[in-house]
Amino acid sequence: MKIDTYGINPADSQKEPIKTGKTSVERPFSDYLEKTLINQEGAVNSKGQISAMEPPTVTTPLSDTQENALMLGENMLGVLDRLSAILIDPGANDSALNPLADALSKNIEAMKEVRNSLAPGDPLRSTLDNIGTVSAVEVAKIQNGDYQT
Repeated sequence: MKIDTYGINPADSQKEPIKTGKTSVERPFSDYLEKTLINQEGAVNSKGQISAMEPPTVTTPLSDTQENALMLGENMLGVLDRLSAILIDPGANDSALNPLADALSKNIEAMKEVRNSLAPGDPLRSTLDNIGTVSAVEVAKIQNGDYQT
């Protein structure tokens, strides 16, 4: 059986097969991978070696307010995740939703305070707004009985 070689230069496939014991392989995958990486812009350093991508660096450290905002946002997302897990289970007890609604309500108020203390151009403001909006909608749905069976 012949495997179709998409994107491989026909001139490359004309090379002599590499003998590997009982079978022969035209070219190992690692050769194709290396060639592709070398052809990509910026993938080769000055010595001609393939360089690994470096992780992005943070130019400015987060302030205490930003760290607090991130922590509150992550907590709210955790509560929303627990709510979704309860709603997915068809046999879930409706009384389990009320404590989550209370937790969301308390965290919404705390998030408002932290959001207002962030700088006007801080991107965390819009993130907290989005999390707060979803949380407020879920609290309203729980209180209105939308999720009761």
